[in-house]
Order: sequence, then structure tokens, then C-alpha cells
Amino acid sequence: MLLFFVFALVGYLRVDGTSNILLYFTVLNLLPYLIGRFTPAEEQDSAFVYIALFALLALVFFTVSLPELFYQWESMPWLQHPILYGKVSTVGGMDVVMGSLSILATGLILFTSIVKNYRTLFVGLLSVIAATTSLSLLISSRSVVFAMIAVILSMMVLPWRRADNVNKLWIIAAIIAGVALAYITAPENTKRFYGQWDVADLVKAAELQGVPHGYGYGEVDPTNSAAVRLVLWARAWENIKNNPVLGIGARSWSYKDPHPHNVIIESALLFGLPSAMALVIFFLFLMNCVLRNFPKMLAQNQAVTVSIVFLLLFYLILNMTQSQLGSFRSLPLFLLSGFAVACLSSLLQKQRGDLFND
Repeated sequence: MLLFFVFALVGYLRVDGTSNILLYFTVLNLLPYLIGRFTPAEEQDSAFVYIALFALLALVFFTVSLPELFYQWESMPWLQHPILYGKVSTVGGMDVVMGSLSILATGLILFTSIVKNYRTLFVGLLSVIAATTSLSLLISSRSVVFAMIAVILSMMVLPWRRADNVNKLWIIAAIIAGVALAYITAPENTKRFYGQWDVADLVKAAELQGVPHGYGYGEVDPTNSAAVRLVLWARAWENIKNNPVLGIGARSWSYKDPHPHNVIIESALLFGLPSAMALVIFFLFLMNCVLRNFPKMLAQNQAVTVSIVFLLLFYLILNMTQSQLGSFRSLPLFLLSGFAVACLSSLLQKQRGDLFND
């Protein structure tokens, strides 16, 4: 990860080291990673909980903030404040928080057998999964729904020491109930959600000759997010081929020229292919380390570490389909990456110490 940061800082400095985008990247990506990575082992659990609570309070404050802060949204009807306009929106990261809550609820059900002895808690956790699934569909937050379902399914196949198949069936039932609730509540909205995954548009995007610039997507329907992503990635690849080593340099994205919606591709585009390879190798190594040590995490009741790992996987998938570098949506990815490295390092050091004592 530190190698990636070196490439990134070079990319920012060679363009304009005094710009705000360098400040955003430093505050929202670099510093969060360093905070998580160098949190002392004895403070990792409490630090993670405090940061999570602070993030939740910040979200609530943002959502119910004074109306004058959001006048600029009146000219952008697709970004409507939920309080001002009487509708739920992805603004403020509410969709991401719902996805995170769903992952945490699933992890708690699978991690501990205590919930089976407390029926109210068990039902409450299942209700969280159903409600967050339903609200994410109502918001039409496709990236969050995809990341949430992908992580929950991956959690199902892992060797949970205490979990039984009945709990897994209850979790699947909660997801199905959430989907049904969304359809019953707003059937037209749900149909529109599924209509935005039109396979014909995906074929058009894959066969697109000559990548359009700006907000032009050729013959692709701009409401089909998956097809639009393919166009954005193809557009980025054209620039990457022309600047493979150092990239095009850091830049500030605008609504006239959208970012690739994928931090790996964006890294290759801005800072060169070596920076993207550094990110890929980092996450592959980290996930491999998690898989090898997962039974030990369970044996040592590392509930916080397990939560961090699955939240990290959720934000990794999300940042491969939606987010961008130097933004609030990529902040959790780097913060959780730092925490994951710190927690795994502490776990491995403890194992070495126990082995030495034995």
C-alpha cells in the first residue's frame, strides 16, 4: 500500500502539488490508512468502534442539516436531499451505511451462538438485513446491493465454527423478505431498478466502436449503470494505453468528464499501471492472509477483526464499481485497509509469541 501512495503522491506533485485534490487525497485516503495501520494493538477494538460511531453521527448530521446547505441541489434533480424533497436518496452515504449495517448484522449472526439464545436480538438482526436490503433497492443503489449480496454470499461459504445451516437459511430468508418488501412498497421503482441492468445495453457497450467523451455513452442507455461502467472503463483504458507508466497525472473530475468509478482503473489512469498493480497485489495478499488465518480469528474470538475484514471486502467491491480516489466513498476502504493490516499483524505476532512460549 505504501508503494501505491508513493506513486500517487508523484502523480499529484507532477501536475499541481498545491491543488485541493492533493489535500483531499491526503486527508481522505492517506491519513485514514495511516491511522488504522499504526493504531496500537491494545486500542484497535475501541478505536474502530469510536470511529464507526463518529461516522454514523456525521451521517445523521449531514442528512438533517439546515436546508440552506443544499440549495445547489435544486438544479440537479437526480441528487435530492431526502429531508428537503421527501424522498430517500443516496446523498450523504445512506446507502453505504445500510450496506455496512447488513454486513455487520450477518457477521454477528454467523460469528456468535449467543443470538440463538436471545430470540429478540436474533429477530432484530434479521430485520436489519431485510430492511437494509429493501431500502437499498428502493434507493436504486445498484453498486451497494451488488457489493452487499456478494459479501454476504462469500460469508456463507466460509468455515464458521459456531454457525449452523439454519442460521444461513434465516439470513437468505431475510434478504428475500427485503426484496419482496421493496417490490410490494414500490413495484414501479423496483421494475425500474431491474430494468437498469438491460443485457442489450451491456452488449452495446462491449461492442462500442470509438469511445465517446464527456457524458456521451454512444447508443448505451445512460440509466443502465453497468453498461455505463463498461464505457467509462473502455474510455480510461484508451488513455492508460497512451500513458502506461506514469498515467495522465492527477486531476479533478467534473460532471462533464466523469471518473471511471473504479479505484484500480482510476489508479492506473492517473498514476500508471505500476500503481494499480501495487493496489491489486496488496489486496490479494491481504485477502489470502485473511483466508489462511480465518479459523484462528474465530478460535480467538476476534469479533472486531472479522467485522473489519468483511467491511473491507464490502468497500473493496463498492470501490470497484462506484467510488473514486480522494473522496468520502473511498475513505472507508483505506481506513479499513489500515485497520485490517494492523489487526492481522497483531494476530500473527501473538501466534509467534505463543509458539515461542510453547
